[in-house]
Amino acid sequence: MTNKAIKYRLYPTDDQCVMFAKTFGCCRKVYNLMLEDKIESSRSITLCWKTRLKAINLQESLWL
Repeated sequence: MTNKAIKYRLYPTDDQCVMFAKTFGCCRKVYNLMLEDKIESSRSITLCWKTRLKAINLQESLWL
């Protein structure tokens, strides 16, 4: 069995570049929030991740 790879080169328009930047920025923000919650919850196991997810202040993240 051999592994194969195909490389593609993308040339996005200016609007697509903005969309990519916003999308990756949102993903990074959500990942960092969840990582922070995971670290905090490992220190105090009393709270479940679902209740911590509801506790995120959405006013701080309106741009998401």
